[in-house]
Amino acid sequence: MRVSFILLLFFASSCAYFINNFDQNRLSQDISTYKPSNKKLYCEQKSELQLVNSNIESQKAFSNFLEKTKLKFTFADKAVLWSLIQMNLRPDLASPTSKLQIFIQTKDGFDYFHFYSKEQSAHPYIYGLQHILKKYKSRYSLIKLAALLDQNFPNVFTVNKDFEDFLSKNEQRIASHPLFKKEYMRADETLKENEKIPRIKLSKLIRELPKSRAKIKINESLFEHKTDSNMIASCNYDMKLYNSSIYLIHEDFIRSHLFGIKTNQGSFLASSTQRKVKFAPVGSSIFFKGESQTRSAAFCSFKSPKDKDKKLWLVSSESRDPGQHIYHILEYGIKSKTSPKEISELIAFSRHLFLEDPTRLIFESNRSSKQQLDGLLKLNLPIYNARKLGNVWAMYKDKNDHNIIIDDRTDGQITCTK
Repeated sequence: MRVSFILLLFFASSCAYFINNFDQNRLSQDISTYKPSNKKLYCEQKSELQLVNSNIESQKAFSNFLEKTKLKFTFADKAVLWSLIQMNLRPDLASPTSKLQIFIQTKDGFDYFHFYSKEQSAHPYIYGLQHILKKYKSRYSLIKLAALLDQNFPNVFTVNKDFEDFLSKNEQRIASHPLFKKEYMRADETLKENEKIPRIKLSKLIRELPKSRAKIKINESLFEHKTDSNMIASCNYDMKLYNSSIYLIHEDFIRSHLFGIKTNQGSFLASSTQRKVKFAPVGSSIFFKGESQTRSAAFCSFKSPKDKDKKLWLVSSESRDPGQHIYHILEYGIKSKTSPKEISELIAFSRHLFLEDPTRLIFESNRSSKQQLDGLLKLNLPIYNARKLGNVWAMYKDKNDHNIIIDDRTDGQITCTK
Protein backbone atom coordinates (compact mmCIF):
# COMPACT_ATOMS: atom_id res chain seq x y z
CA MET A 1 0.00 0.00 0.00
CA ARG A 2 2.87 2.38 0.80
CA VAL A 3 4.41 1.66 -2.61
CA SER A 4 1.12 2.51 -4.32
CA PHE A 5 0.96 5.80 -2.46
CA ILE A 6 4.48 6.79 -3.54
CA LEU A 7 3.67 5.90 -7.15
CA LEU A 8 0.58 8.10 -7.01
CA LEU A 9 2.60 10.99 -5.64
CA PHE A 10 5.26 10.50 -8.33
CA PHE A 11 2.56 10.59 -11.01
CA ALA A 12 1.00 13.72 -9.54
CA SER A 13 4.30 15.56 -9.17
CA SER A 14 5.13 14.87 -12.82
CA CYS A 15 1.98 16.63 -14.03
CA ALA A 16 3.36 20.12 -14.57
CA TYR A 17 0.05 21.42 -15.89
CA PHE A 18 -1.74 20.86 -12.59
CA ILE A 19 1.16 21.99 -10.43
CA ASN A 20 1.43 25.29 -12.28
CA ASN A 21 -2.21 26.00 -11.53
CA PHE A 22 -1.66 25.95 -7.76
CA ASP A 23 -0.06 28.44 -5.44
CA GLN A 24 3.50 27.18 -5.07
CA ASN A 25 3.36 27.86 -1.33
CA ARG A 26 0.69 25.16 -1.11
CA LEU A 27 2.20 22.47 -3.30
CA SER A 28 5.46 20.55 -3.24
CA GLN A 29 6.81 17.87 -5.55
CA ASP A 30 8.77 16.36 -2.67
CA ILE A 31 7.53 14.64 0.45
CA SER A 32 9.13 16.56 3.31
CA THR A 33 9.38 15.32 6.86
CA TYR A 34 7.00 17.07 9.23
CA LYS A 35 8.57 18.53 12.35
CA PRO A 36 6.09 19.61 15.04
CA SER A 37 6.27 23.30 15.82
CA ASN A 38 7.96 24.41 19.02
CA LYS A 39 6.03 27.66 19.16
CA LYS A 40 3.23 28.21 21.63
CA LEU A 41 -0.15 27.31 20.11
CA TYR A 42 -2.32 27.84 23.21
CA CYS A 43 -1.89 28.89 26.85
CA GLU A 44 -1.03 25.86 28.95
CA GLN A 45 -1.58 27.78 32.19
CA LYS A 46 -4.74 29.68 33.03
CA SER A 47 -4.42 33.28 31.89
CA GLU A 48 -6.66 36.32 32.28
CA LEU A 49 -5.71 37.78 28.90
CA GLN A 50 -4.96 35.90 25.68
CA LEU A 51 -4.14 37.73 22.44
CA VAL A 52 -3.70 36.20 18.99
CA ASN A 53 -2.61 37.63 15.65
CA SER A 54 0.58 37.47 13.57
CA ASN A 55 2.69 39.94 15.57
CA ILE A 56 3.96 39.09 19.06
CA GLU A 57 5.27 42.61 19.78
CA SER A 58 1.83 44.15 19.21
CA GLN A 59 0.41 41.62 21.68
CA LYS A 60 2.94 42.58 24.35
CA ALA A 61 2.34 46.28 23.74
CA PHE A 62 -1.45 45.90 23.94
CA SER A 63 -1.20 43.87 27.14
CA ASN A 64 0.96 46.64 28.60
CA PHE A 65 -1.46 49.31 27.34
CA LEU A 66 -4.41 47.64 29.09
CA GLU A 67 -2.42 47.18 32.29
CA LYS A 68 -1.31 50.81 32.51
CA THR A 69 -4.49 52.58 31.45
CA LYS A 70 -6.69 54.04 34.16
CA LEU A 71 -9.76 53.87 31.93
CA LYS A 72 -12.36 51.17 32.36
CA PHE A 73 -13.02 49.13 29.25
CA THR A 74 -15.73 46.56 28.64
CA PHE A 75 -14.79 43.37 26.82
CA ALA A 76 -16.30 44.77 23.61
CA ASP A 77 -14.15 47.92 24.01
CA LYS A 78 -11.03 45.77 24.26
CA ALA A 79 -12.06 43.75 21.20
CA VAL A 80 -12.54 46.96 19.18
CA LEU A 81 -9.21 48.40 20.36
CA TRP A 82 -7.47 45.18 19.34
CA SER A 83 -9.25 45.30 15.97
CA LEU A 84 -8.01 48.86 15.36
CA ILE A 85 -4.43 47.74 15.98
CA GLN A 86 -4.75 45.06 13.28
CA MET A 87 -5.31 47.74 10.65
CA ASN A 88 -1.75 49.03 11.01
CA LEU A 89 -0.39 45.48 10.76
CA ARG A 90 -2.21 44.51 7.56
CA PRO A 91 -3.07 47.58 5.46
CA ASP A 92 -3.92 45.19 2.62
CA LEU A 93 -6.34 42.86 4.45
CA ALA A 94 -7.54 44.99 7.40
CA SER A 95 -8.23 48.16 5.44
CA PRO A 96 -11.32 50.34 6.00
CA THR A 97 -12.68 48.82 2.77
CA SER A 98 -12.22 45.22 4.01
CA LYS A 99 -15.00 42.90 5.11
CA LEU A 100 -15.05 41.98 8.79
CA GLN A 101 -16.34 38.73 10.31
CA ILE A 102 -16.68 38.27 14.06
CA PHE A 103 -17.54 35.67 16.68
CA ILE A 104 -18.03 37.34 20.06
CA GLN A 105 -19.19 35.93 23.41
CA THR A 106 -19.87 38.19 26.40
CA LYS A 107 -21.92 37.86 29.56
CA ASP A 108 -24.88 38.99 27.43
CA GLY A 109 -24.61 36.09 25.00
CA PHE A 110 -23.12 34.98 21.69
CA ASP A 111 -23.16 36.86 18.37
CA TYR A 112 -21.90 36.45 14.82
CA PHE A 113 -21.44 39.50 12.58
CA HIS A 114 -20.39 39.75 8.95
CA PHE A 115 -19.94 43.30 7.63
CA TYR A 116 -19.51 43.86 3.89
CA SER A 117 -20.84 45.94 0.99
CA LYS A 118 -21.52 45.61 -2.72
CA GLU A 119 -20.37 49.20 -3.17
CA GLN A 120 -16.70 50.09 -3.49
CA SER A 121 -17.06 53.42 -1.68
CA ALA A 122 -18.08 51.69 1.57
CA HIS A 123 -15.91 51.14 4.66
CA PRO A 124 -17.29 47.93 6.23
CA TYR A 125 -14.37 47.41 8.64
CA ILE A 126 -14.84 50.82 10.24
CA TYR A 127 -18.64 50.53 10.22
CA GLY A 128 -18.41 47.10 11.84
CA LEU A 129 -16.35 48.38 14.77
CA GLN A 130 -18.76 51.28 15.27
CA HIS A 131 -21.64 48.80 15.24
CA ILE A 132 -19.99 46.67 17.94
CA LEU A 133 -19.54 49.69 20.20
CA LYS A 134 -23.18 50.67 19.73
CA LYS A 135 -24.46 47.11 20.12
CA TYR A 136 -22.65 46.62 23.42
CA LYS A 137 -23.44 50.13 24.71
CA SER A 138 -19.88 51.41 24.97
CA ARG A 139 -19.25 54.78 26.60
CA TYR A 140 -16.59 55.47 23.94
CA SER A 141 -16.79 56.45 20.29
CA LEU A 142 -14.54 54.78 17.73
CA ILE A 143 -12.61 58.04 17.23
CA LYS A 144 -12.02 58.26 21.00
CA LEU A 145 -10.61 54.72 21.15
CA ALA A 146 -8.47 55.35 18.07
CA ALA A 147 -7.11 58.55 19.65
CA LEU A 148 -6.18 56.65 22.82
CA LEU A 149 -4.10 54.25 20.71
CA ASP A 150 -2.55 57.10 18.72
CA GLN A 151 -1.44 58.74 21.98
CA ASN A 152 -0.41 55.70 24.01
CA PHE A 153 0.42 52.76 21.75
CA PRO A 154 4.05 52.39 20.57
CA ASN A 155 5.08 51.78 16.98
CA VAL A 156 5.69 48.04 17.10
CA PHE A 157 4.21 47.37 13.67
CA THR A 158 6.40 45.20 11.48
CA VAL A 159 6.00 43.28 8.23
CA ASN A 160 5.16 39.59 8.57
CA LYS A 161 5.99 36.97 5.94
CA ASP A 162 2.57 37.08 4.29
CA PHE A 163 2.58 40.87 3.98
CA GLU A 164 6.16 40.74 2.65
CA ASP A 165 4.97 38.33 -0.06
CA PHE A 166 2.09 40.67 -0.96
CA LEU A 167 4.42 43.67 -1.27
CA SER A 168 7.04 41.74 -3.24
CA LYS A 169 4.48 40.27 -5.63
CA ASN A 170 3.12 43.74 -6.39
CA GLU A 171 6.43 45.63 -6.35
CA GLN A 172 5.98 47.30 -9.74
CA ARG A 173 2.49 48.56 -8.94
CA ILE A 174 3.59 49.86 -5.55
CA ALA A 175 6.59 51.60 -7.12
CA SER A 176 4.28 53.37 -9.58
CA HIS A 177 2.34 55.13 -6.80
CA PRO A 178 4.29 57.96 -5.08
CA LEU A 179 2.73 57.47 -1.63
CA PHE A 180 3.06 53.68 -1.61
CA LYS A 181 6.59 53.89 -2.99
CA LYS A 182 7.61 56.26 -0.21
CA GLU A 183 6.11 54.18 2.60
CA TYR A 184 6.52 50.58 1.39
CA MET A 185 9.89 50.65 -0.37
CA ARG A 186 13.50 50.99 0.73
CA ALA A 187 15.68 51.94 -2.22
CA ASP A 188 14.49 49.69 -5.05
CA GLU A 189 12.91 46.94 -2.90
CA THR A 190 9.67 46.57 -1.00
CA LEU A 191 9.76 46.13 2.78
CA LYS A 192 10.99 42.78 4.06
CA GLU A 193 9.89 40.66 7.00
CA ASN A 194 10.45 42.33 10.41
CA GLU A 195 10.99 45.80 8.90
CA LYS A 196 8.87 48.62 10.32
CA ILE A 197 5.48 49.50 8.84
CA PRO A 198 4.79 53.26 8.91
CA ARG A 199 2.62 54.33 11.83
CA ILE A 200 -0.94 55.30 10.87
CA LYS A 201 -2.87 57.94 12.84
CA LEU A 202 -6.13 56.05 13.11
CA SER A 203 -8.19 58.85 14.65
CA LYS A 204 -7.18 61.18 11.81
CA LEU A 205 -8.08 58.50 9.25
CA ILE A 206 -11.52 57.86 10.76
CA ARG A 207 -12.24 61.58 11.07
CA GLU A 208 -11.27 62.25 7.45
CA LEU A 209 -13.08 59.34 5.84
CA PRO A 210 -15.84 60.76 3.66
CA LYS A 211 -19.34 60.01 4.88
CA SER A 212 -20.45 57.40 2.41
CA ARG A 213 -24.05 56.63 1.55
CA ALA A 214 -22.98 53.17 0.49
CA LYS A 215 -25.10 50.51 2.13
CA ILE A 216 -23.29 48.20 4.54
CA LYS A 217 -24.75 44.72 4.80
CA ILE A 218 -24.75 43.01 8.20
CA ASN A 219 -25.26 39.28 8.13
CA GLU A 220 -25.92 37.70 11.53
CA SER A 221 -27.46 34.42 10.37
CA LEU A 222 -25.86 31.00 10.76
CA PHE A 223 -26.88 27.62 9.35
CA GLU A 224 -27.66 25.13 12.11
CA HIS A 225 -26.68 21.51 11.61
CA LYS A 226 -26.94 18.51 13.93
CA THR A 227 -23.83 16.41 13.42
CA ASP A 228 -23.57 12.64 13.48
CA SER A 229 -22.03 12.96 16.96
CA ASN A 230 -25.13 14.89 18.19
CA MET A 231 -23.27 18.19 18.42
CA ILE A 232 -25.07 21.31 17.21
CA ALA A 233 -23.02 23.20 14.63
CA SER A 234 -23.88 26.80 13.73
CA CYS A 235 -21.90 27.90 10.66
CA ASN A 236 -21.86 30.71 8.12
CA TYR A 237 -22.26 28.08 5.39
CA ASP A 238 -24.46 25.00 4.98
CA MET A 239 -22.35 22.14 6.32
CA LYS A 240 -24.98 19.60 5.19
CA LEU A 241 -23.75 20.12 1.62
CA TYR A 242 -20.51 18.34 2.46
CA ASN A 243 -22.45 15.27 3.57
CA SER A 244 -23.61 15.04 -0.06
CA SER A 245 -20.09 15.65 -1.43
CA ILE A 246 -21.08 19.13 -2.61
CA TYR A 247 -18.01 21.29 -2.09
CA LEU A 248 -17.94 25.09 -1.85
CA ILE A 249 -14.77 25.50 -3.90
CA HIS A 250 -13.67 29.00 -4.85
CA GLU A 251 -11.49 29.71 -7.87
CA ASP A 252 -8.96 31.57 -5.69
CA PHE A 253 -7.43 31.03 -2.28
CA ILE A 254 -9.39 32.84 0.42
CA ARG A 255 -6.79 34.76 2.38
CA SER A 256 -7.64 36.48 5.64
CA HIS A 257 -6.03 38.22 8.56
CA LEU A 258 -7.13 36.35 11.71
CA PHE A 259 -6.98 37.82 15.21
CA GLY A 260 -8.64 37.45 18.58
CA ILE A 261 -8.76 38.23 22.28
CA LYS A 262 -9.92 36.29 25.33
CA THR A 263 -10.44 37.51 28.90
CA ASN A 264 -12.49 36.24 31.81
CA GLN A 265 -15.30 38.45 30.49
CA GLY A 266 -15.51 37.07 26.98
CA SER A 267 -14.12 35.61 23.77
CA PHE A 268 -13.56 37.22 20.37
CA LEU A 269 -12.27 35.78 17.08
CA ALA A 270 -12.29 37.78 13.85
CA SER A 271 -11.27 37.66 10.20
CA SER A 272 -10.73 40.51 7.75
CA THR A 273 -10.17 40.28 4.01
CA GLN A 274 -10.81 41.97 0.68
CA ARG A 275 -10.40 41.10 -3.00
CA LYS A 276 -9.26 42.95 -6.10
CA VAL A 277 -6.92 45.13 -4.10
CA LYS A 278 -6.56 48.49 -5.79
CA PHE A 279 -3.17 50.14 -5.71
CA ALA A 280 -4.74 53.39 -4.64
CA PRO A 281 -4.90 54.62 -1.03
CA VAL A 282 -7.94 55.03 1.20
CA GLY A 283 -8.01 58.81 1.57
CA SER A 284 -4.53 60.11 2.34
CA SER A 285 -3.59 56.96 4.27
CA ILE A 286 -1.41 54.01 3.24
CA PHE A 287 -4.33 51.55 3.34
CA PHE A 288 -5.04 49.68 0.12
CA LYS A 289 -8.51 49.99 -1.38
CA GLY A 290 -10.34 46.79 -2.21
CA GLU A 291 -13.72 45.09 -2.49
CA SER A 292 -15.41 43.52 0.52
CA GLN A 293 -17.92 41.42 -1.39
CA THR A 294 -15.89 38.24 -1.64
CA ARG A 295 -15.94 34.69 -0.31
CA SER A 296 -15.64 34.54 3.45
CA ALA A 297 -13.57 32.67 5.95
CA ALA A 298 -15.50 29.72 7.41
CA PHE A 299 -16.92 30.30 10.90
CA CYS A 300 -18.47 27.46 12.94
CA SER A 301 -19.64 27.35 16.55
CA PHE A 302 -20.26 23.97 18.19
CA LYS A 303 -22.16 23.14 21.34
CA SER A 304 -23.16 19.95 23.07
CA PRO A 305 -26.79 19.49 24.18
CA LYS A 306 -25.50 17.38 27.09
CA ASP A 307 -22.84 19.81 28.33
CA LYS A 308 -23.95 23.45 28.30
CA ASP A 309 -20.57 24.65 29.58
CA LYS A 310 -18.70 23.24 26.59
CA LYS A 311 -18.23 25.60 23.63
CA LEU A 312 -16.02 25.36 20.58
CA TRP A 313 -15.41 27.80 17.73
CA LEU A 314 -13.48 27.02 14.57
CA VAL A 315 -12.42 29.68 12.05
CA SER A 316 -10.83 28.53 8.79
CA SER A 317 -9.10 30.44 5.99
CA GLU A 318 -6.11 30.24 3.60
CA SER A 319 -7.88 27.78 1.32
CA ARG A 320 -10.05 27.51 -1.78
CA ASP A 321 -12.64 25.77 0.42
CA PRO A 322 -12.10 26.70 4.09
CA GLY A 323 -15.35 25.07 5.21
CA GLN A 324 -14.12 21.71 3.97
CA HIS A 325 -11.28 21.77 6.53
CA ILE A 326 -13.75 22.27 9.39
CA TYR A 327 -15.94 19.47 8.04
CA HIS A 328 -12.98 17.08 7.98
CA ILE A 329 -11.93 18.07 11.51
CA LEU A 330 -15.47 17.26 12.63
CA GLU A 331 -15.27 13.89 10.88
CA TYR A 332 -11.99 13.10 12.65
CA GLY A 333 -13.85 13.13 15.97
CA ILE A 334 -13.90 16.53 17.60
CA LYS A 335 -16.68 15.48 19.99
CA SER A 336 -14.31 13.29 21.99
CA LYS A 337 -11.78 16.10 22.53
CA THR A 338 -12.03 17.52 26.03
CA SER A 339 -9.02 19.83 26.42
CA PRO A 340 -7.14 22.58 24.54
CA LYS A 341 -4.25 20.15 24.07
CA GLU A 342 -6.47 17.62 22.28
CA ILE A 343 -8.08 20.33 20.12
CA SER A 344 -4.61 21.61 19.21
CA GLU A 345 -3.47 18.11 18.23
CA LEU A 346 -6.53 17.67 16.03
CA ILE A 347 -5.91 21.02 14.32
CA ALA A 348 -2.30 19.96 13.66
CA PHE A 349 -3.41 16.62 12.17
CA SER A 350 -2.92 15.99 8.45
CA ARG A 351 -5.49 17.66 6.17
CA HIS A 352 -6.78 16.88 2.72
CA LEU A 353 -8.82 18.89 0.25
CA PHE A 354 -11.08 17.66 -2.55
CA LEU A 355 -11.00 19.82 -5.68
CA GLU A 356 -12.93 19.55 -8.94
CA ASP A 357 -12.54 20.10 -12.71
CA PRO A 358 -10.73 17.73 -12.73
CA THR A 359 -11.50 15.81 -9.55
CA ARG A 360 -8.38 15.32 -7.45
CA LEU A 361 -7.17 15.24 -3.87
CA ILE A 362 -4.62 17.58 -2.27
CA PHE A 363 -3.05 15.98 0.78
CA GLU A 364 -0.55 16.82 3.56
CA SER A 365 1.35 13.55 3.32
CA ASN A 366 4.10 14.67 5.72
CA ARG A 367 1.63 14.85 8.64
CA SER A 368 -0.32 11.70 7.84
CA SER A 369 -0.78 8.39 9.62
CA LYS A 370 -0.75 5.04 7.82
CA GLN A 371 -4.45 4.64 8.61
CA GLN A 372 -5.25 7.94 6.93
CA LEU A 373 -3.09 7.09 3.91
CA ASP A 374 -4.82 3.75 3.47
CA GLY A 375 -8.26 5.34 3.69
CA LEU A 376 -7.50 8.02 1.10
CA LEU A 377 -5.95 5.55 -1.33
CA LYS A 378 -9.24 3.65 -1.46
CA LEU A 379 -10.87 6.72 -3.05
CA ASN A 380 -9.13 5.98 -6.36
CA LEU A 381 -8.37 9.65 -7.12
CA PRO A 382 -5.26 11.45 -8.38
CA ILE A 383 -3.41 12.61 -5.25
CA TYR A 384 -1.23 15.71 -4.97
CA ASN A 385 1.20 16.36 -2.16
CA ALA A 386 0.92 19.64 -0.19
CA ARG A 387 3.26 21.06 2.43
CA LYS A 388 0.38 22.77 4.21
CA LEU A 389 -3.35 23.30 3.75
CA GLY A 390 -5.43 26.01 5.35
CA ASN A 391 -5.26 27.94 8.60
CA VAL A 392 -7.70 26.93 11.36
CA TRP A 393 -7.95 28.71 14.71
CA ALA A 394 -10.19 27.72 17.61
CA MET A 395 -11.70 28.87 20.87
CA TYR A 396 -12.44 26.15 23.41
CA LYS A 397 -14.28 26.62 26.71
CA ASP A 398 -15.57 24.26 29.37
CA LYS A 399 -15.79 24.27 33.18
CA ASN A 400 -12.02 24.08 33.56
CA ASP A 401 -10.51 25.71 30.48
CA HIS A 402 -10.96 28.80 28.33
CA ASN A 403 -8.44 29.02 25.51
CA ILE A 404 -7.79 30.33 22.04
CA ILE A 405 -5.82 27.85 19.93
CA ILE A 406 -3.84 28.73 16.80
CA ASP A 407 -2.57 26.66 13.86
CA ASP A 408 1.14 25.88 13.49
CA ARG A 409 0.90 26.11 9.68
CA THR A 410 1.06 29.92 9.53
CA ASP A 411 2.79 32.74 11.37
CA GLY A 412 0.14 33.15 14.07
CA GLN A 413 1.34 34.10 17.55
CA ILE A 414 -0.23 33.99 21.01
CA THR A 415 0.46 35.87 24.25
CA CYS A 416 -0.75 34.65 27.65
CA THR A 417 -0.99 37.14 30.53
CA LYS A 418 -1.97 36.13 34.05
